[in-house]
Amino acid sequence: MPDDSGNSSQDLRDWQATFDAANDVIWILDKNHRIVRSNKAAGRLFGLETEDLVGKHCFEVAHGTPGPIAKCPMPRARKSLSRESMELEIGERFFLVTVDPILDSRGNFDGAVHIISDITEYKKTEEALRKERDRAQMYLDLAGVMFVAIDTEGTVTLINRKGCEVLGCARDEIIGVKWFDKFVAAGEREKIKTIFGKLMSGEIETPGYHENPIITANGEERIIAWHNTILKDEAGNIIGTLSSGGDITARKLAEQEREKLQEQLIHSQKMESVGRLAGGVAHDFNNLLTVIENYADFVAEGLGENDPLRDDLRQIIEAGQKASGLTRQLLAFSRRQVMEPRIIDLNEIVADLQKMLERLIGEDIELRTVLAEDLGRVNADPGQVEQVLMNLAVNARDAMLGGGRLLIETANVDLGEDYVARHPGSIIGPHVMLAVSDNGQGMTEDVRQKIFEPFFTTKGLGRGTGLGLSTVYGIVRQTGGNIFVYSEPGEGTTFKVYLPLDEGEVSEQKPDLEPVDLRGTETIMVVEDEEAVLKLAKRILSSAGYKVIAAQSGDEALGKCEGHGGEIDLLLTDVVMPGMSGKELAGRLAAISPGLKVLYMSGYTDEAVAQHGVLKEGARLLAKPFESSQMLKKIRITLDGD
Repeated sequence: MPDDSGNSSQDLRDWQATFDAANDVIWILDKNHRIVRSNKAAGRLFGLETEDLVGKHCFEVAHGTPGPIAKCPMPRARKSLSRESMELEIGERFFLVTVDPILDSRGNFDGAVHIISDITEYKKTEEALRKERDRAQMYLDLAGVMFVAIDTEGTVTLINRKGCEVLGCARDEIIGVKWFDKFVAAGEREKIKTIFGKLMSGEIETPGYHENPIITANGEERIIAWHNTILKDEAGNIIGTLSSGGDITARKLAEQEREKLQEQLIHSQKMESVGRLAGGVAHDFNNLLTVIENYADFVAEGLGENDPLRDDLRQIIEAGQKASGLTRQLLAFSRRQVMEPRIIDLNEIVADLQKMLERLIGEDIELRTVLAEDLGRVNADPGQVEQVLMNLAVNARDAMLGGGRLLIETANVDLGEDYVARHPGSIIGPHVMLAVSDNGQGMTEDVRQKIFEPFFTTKGLGRGTGLGLSTVYGIVRQTGGNIFVYSEPGEGTTFKVYLPLDEGEVSEQKPDLEPVDLRGTETIMVVEDEEAVLKLAKRILSSAGYKVIAAQSGDEALGKCEGHGGEIDLLLTDVVMPGMSGKELAGRLAAISPGLKVLYMSGYTDEAVAQHGVLKEGARLLAKPFESSQMLKKIRITLDGD
């Protein structure tokens, strides 16, 4: 063979020396698997002299079989005309068999170079690494949270059992898959890919914690709270991320459900604390206050400046005004309308509610307030903050059945890292604190842990719904704040509400513009079933120059309208009356007197009237009790309006 190749004898000897020096077994095979040439490594491996191997079939020597084994790579190399390989086990050692085809001058298969490499140490190392990987995988599979590793291209390189359970896929359906393409919602995909790309380039640092939804195999969305770690190689190059994730879907759904329930709970608590009082006596009480205040004004107007009765009348008027303010405040709690948050001063809220709270908790409980000077402002719904105070006061009252002390405090506080670490859910920074403390019976730790859960109550049957404190919690959280409770059995209870500081100025309600002239000459029909209020309205309007037609019922009003014969410019009617309602009367009079304008009056609130279907949205309403100037202003605005 060397002689035919044209090589010198020295070249042949050099080639043979190199051939025999190789540690790997090298055979030159003809196309029938016969060994044409063999190196010394083959003899050492198979216990034969090199010359004894020549002429034998490779499968006889390597496998002791009369023909090629099923996975022999040579038939594949003959077909593909390219390198083929297989692994071979001989005794306790492992080998890699590689076959490279030899082609004749026409490019046809004419034999092969057959190399057998000892890979035993490699296989041992690989097996050790596999065992170590399996051990690590076992530990990860024991974890109760997801573990997912992703390389720089977004391909999943590791997933544990919990991750497979959450995703609803087998491990081999996840490994090697592009995470963002398969498990992230289409609407979020490009945004998250962009962020991930910046993480992998080192442009931004990974957020240690974040929440985002993933899509499972059945298309379900699950919300996962992730803790992320950037993976780097020994050279410090970023090679991917390792993330642990907890499924918080149930918690998030519960929070959403709580938010939906909160509007109902707020209304329920308002009705429980003051709704019965407001709905039961407000109408009649406001009628009485309307008469008392206005007739006291009439008497005062007729007295001289030095008349000693003026001071007495002033006391009556001031008492009536305070009663009117209290009534309006009580009625406001029973409204269901959603009020927008604005910049408020908590000290003003506490001061305005103090008298009402004293009546609510009873005479056997002492109420004290300690309000901080220069208190910061907060952005909150005033009505909701009032609801928080009311519910906390009621809760404190029920904990002090034999009497006690209730303390309300406000303060500026700056929540630091230590506090936030000990109070999950709070945030670092300046806050305004509202604290409500009692010296009542206190509570156990087990009760304290459940105190904000909806429908949880320690009160007896019929003494509460268990929704008061959960409503407080929801309001505070919606406002961006937090609430914590401190209590021990027999040592009383303190609720501390923390609301974020807002640097804005306190929002003021713009006053209504007063009409230039409150007098008029138009014809007004007044319909009111309460005789004293009817007489009062007639007197006020007549004194202001209006022509007045008075009636105590809808039927009487219809009769007087038909007998009047002229135009009626405005109908001033009570909303709720025996027989015919104010709305029904307005509709029937409009058919008789086209262009009639209507002003309703009622001792109920706007919302209370509207929810009974009495008035349509946008209807004008004069709330009782009213002063004569308020009545004339509403009359003039209604007459002059569109």
